[in-house]
Amino acid sequence: MSDRTVDVYTYRVRCFLMHFQKAPETIRDDEIGRYLMFLRETKNYSWSGVNIVYSAIKFLYEQTLGVVINHFPMPRPTREKRLPVVLSISEVERLLTHEPNAKYRLIFMMIYATGMRLNELLHVRQRDIDRERMLILVRYAKGGRARYVPMNATLLIHIENYLRTQPKQRWLFPGQIGDEPLADRYVQGLFRTLQKRSRLSKQLNMHALRHSLATHLYENGTDLMTIQRVLGHRSINPTLQYIQLQAREFNQIDHPLDHMQAFTALPKRLSRSAYADRRYRPWRRKINCFQESY
Repeated sequence: MSDRTVDVYTYRVRCFLMHFQKAPETIRDDEIGRYLMFLRETKNYSWSGVNIVYSAIKFLYEQTLGVVINHFPMPRPTREKRLPVVLSISEVERLLTHEPNAKYRLIFMMIYATGMRLNELLHVRQRDIDRERMLILVRYAKGGRARYVPMNATLLIHIENYLRTQPKQRWLFPGQIGDEPLADRYVQGLFRTLQKRSRLSKQLNMHALRHSLATHLYENGTDLMTIQRVLGHRSINPTLQYIQLQAREFNQIDHPLDHMQAFTALPKRLSRSAYADRRYRPWRRKINCFQESY
């Protein structure tokens, strides 16, 4: 279990015990079930959030207190199936160019260029950059599974330019306090500010850069097994979602609507004089018909 998971579980268990104000051994199963539904229906927790609380409570009873729960009060919530948000290449470029700070721009660029998770990137050390093999070692990976991610020439140039302005130190992106990396919550706040500055209409989070890279790699012909290794997925199943997100094959479809003359021959713009002209009167009747239908 990672340190981050320990912190999350500790916080969720503390909230759970403060809610009941009594020893966990005296809390009944039906009370636990009502508490989870209270989080979902009253506190508006997502099913993903309820799932985390569920796991924390289960860990408290089974691992800490040694109480085997044969009939847990409610089934584990299933996560809502949502397709991730994907940016186009031009939107990624627009996002990155609107970040004025070179250090923070490099953070966002590296997430897109390597597919690393934010927490993985912030724990990269300066000596993890392998310039000879063009690889970056991800030590602090999800599930404790270290891996390498590829690094292209453009990214290496930006990393080298950044390191010239930095002293020799442990972390690639050090924080302000002690020997700790930059805080992930701080970077997430910077990303929200960047999203507003770039005026992209899509609802984004940091993971959108990772999803965008995987989709762009697949559209450019990279096989799914390679994408799985880059992203650090244990199974191929999470990687398969990027088949649904790619747009290049969809855009190459010869759609039957494009062959319907009643719609394809409609002029895109009509001036007032042209609209009043006798030649366009049949189209005027069709346009009025469309307006009435909608």
